[in-house]
Order: sequence, then C-alpha cells, then structure tokens
Amino acid sequence: MSSQQHDGSPAEVKMEVTYRPQKKVFDFRSDTVTRPTPEMLASIFQAEFGDEVRGEDPTVKLLQDKVAEMTGKEAALYVCSGNMSNQLAIRTHVTNNYSKEVALQEIIYRQVSHPDVHELMDHQVYVYELGGIAFFSQSQVKPLNPNHFNEKHLTADIIEKNLNTKNDLHHPLSTIISLENTLNGSIFPHEELQKIRGVADKYGLVMHLDGARLWNASAATGLSLKELTQHFDSVSLCLSKGLGAPVGSVLVGSRKFIERAKQYRKLFGGGWRQAGVVAACGLWSIENVFPKMNDDHTNALLLHEGLLKLGFEAVKPDTNMIFIDSTKLGHSFESILKAAEPFQKEVPVLMEVNTTYGARLVVHHQIGRDGVEAALQLLSSAIQSLGQ
Repeated sequence: MSSQQHDGSPAEVKMEVTYRPQKKVFDFRSDTVTRPTPEMLASIFQAEFGDEVRGEDPTVKLLQDKVAEMTGKEAALYVCSGNMSNQLAIRTHVTNNYSKEVALQEIIYRQVSHPDVHELMDHQVYVYELGGIAFFSQSQVKPLNPNHFNEKHLTADIIEKNLNTKNDLHHPLSTIISLENTLNGSIFPHEELQKIRGVADKYGLVMHLDGARLWNASAATGLSLKELTQHFDSVSLCLSKGLGAPVGSVLVGSRKFIERAKQYRKLFGGGWRQAGVVAACGLWSIENVFPKMNDDHTNALLLHEGLLKLGFEAVKPDTNMIFIDSTKLGHSFESILKAAEPFQKEVPVLMEVNTTYGARLVVHHQIGRDGVEAALQLLSSAIQSLGQ
C-alpha cells in the first residue's frame, strides 16, 4: 500500500511486527537497566516525526509541552541525557549571571560522602558527570555537608552560612544553588525547600534541581510535579530511570532560559533530528508507568523488611532505593554475591557492590513481588552457605 492518499495526505500503513522476546532478569543494579516493552515500542509507530533541530518534530513538542505543563514552567527542552540537561542548566544560568561582572562563579552542592547505611552519596551533577561544570561552565563547585551526621539533605541555615555574597578578589561569587530530589531515594523535605528559596531570593541566587527521580518523589508524597518544582528556576527530569524510557531527559524553566539552553544544546553536540522516535517512548512512560510508580515503592519496602530479617543493616526506603550493609553478617557483600552464584535460578538476579560491605538495590517497574522474593531467597542461600 502506498504511504500517501491520492490527495497527498498520509495513508495508514498496516504492518506486522514481531517483537523479539527479551530474556527475563531481575536486575537490582539500577532503574536505568529497564528495557522497552512491546507496548512502549508500539507507541513509536503511532507517532509523527520531524527535524527537531529545526523545531519540527511534533512528538518532541508534545513531550516538551506535557512536561512543562506538569511542572508549571513556561517551556521545556528534550535532550539526550540527564547529564546534558544538568550541564545545560548550569551553563545557561552562569551565562545569565554575567551581568554581575564577576570573574568566577560558584555553585552550591551537597558534599559527596560514602554510600554506606548511614550516609548516602551524591551529588550526581558534580561527581558523576566527569567534571562537566569545570569544563563547560568554568565555575567552581562548593560542596557542603548537612548539619548533622544522620541528615541527608542540606538546610537553608547551612547554605546561608557558607555563601560568598561579596564580590572580592579572594573568592568566587555564589550564584547558583543546585539540589537533588530524590537524593539516593530519599525525598527532600518540602518545607526546607521553601526556606532555601528564601535564602536564594535574599542574596539574588538562582536554584536548579536535579530531578532525575522527581517522579518517584511525586508518587510517594502525592505532591504534583508543579508543587515539587515551584521553588526552582530550572529542573532536569529524567525519562530513563524510574519511568523506564530508553533514553532522554527534559529540562524546564522560563521561556527565555530554555531558548538560551537550546543554543547550548546545539553547541554541546546535542541537536538531534527525528528525536520523536524516542520521545514517543518518554510520553508512553509518563502516561503508563508514572501512575503505577508506587508499586515500586511498595516492593522496595518488602525487600527492606526481608533484608533486615536476613541480618543486613538497611535504611528504610522513602522510594525505590535501599542501601544495605553486611558488616554484622561478618562477610563482605562481594563474598556474599560470589557465594550466591551457584544458587542462581533460570531467571537471574543481578546485584552489585558499592562498598566493601555495602550495596545499593534499586526497584523499578520491571521488578515485581516475584523479583523481590527471588532476591531474598538468593541472598538467604548464599548466607547459609557461608556458615551463617
């Protein structure tokens, strides 16, 4: 059948597509390991495409408009990764601050720390993005620690005490506060964000949010994305983590901010053509995975309960991540995983080591209760074989 009608309008083309079955696996290493489902891939065949560099891809426009509306921002920009959306945001804010006539700017982050059961690691933007801020934005990062050992998030008080607000010859000027929500699965206290916004306004700073897993925070708290992003000038939202899309991130902000970020996207090599092919998957994920995301959190709680019974130390999860420590079992987690190898079933369970005695286990939409039970049974068998 021709792909066009006699009048030149597009004609529907019927196709038979065979989906190659994927080998089933319970993969707890991250929520980035999910695979596109047949339904998600089918959404591509229903989408329209165009040249996104020219702003002509209707599916990308649908995605951008949807996320902008959900977050209450004026505009949005679809990019290939969370890494790119964060770096675009920082670069754009730094450029917008050039009017302050300072030689070097400073971005406030939470200090990185060891990912054990007591203290969680971050911050993705300056630790896991290959020094992108120094390379792309020529700016200094000031990492701060929370006030107390058991606190996971920065407070307005600790941020204000550590700002450089005077333009002198010895220190770069603090211009941007960058936070993350969720932070290793932990939800940022909403009331504290309002206080931090007050500090930012007092000293004329802008705020960026790495919201790679903000979808999880919204599902867990019942707060809308608009409520969770209201205090930020820009927000990066990943589609390829908890939502399960194969690729992509959306940056939101004011219309002027996004127009400038679009120029930097091109400069960074991020312009793409018929991007609607993957944008369609992102739209499908928002519409079909996001409404069920609390199932992941329920399964994470079940996993947490089972891990405690096995003798692990584990932080109770707010969302879909569990950090565990095997110190009290007397074995490194690496040795436990090694002992587990002979007990793997037909559907393998994948986990990985983060520190000598610790690990991060992540639940996502392709791990159900059966996956949780399989993981607990595997770890139980391994521990018993080691003499516990």
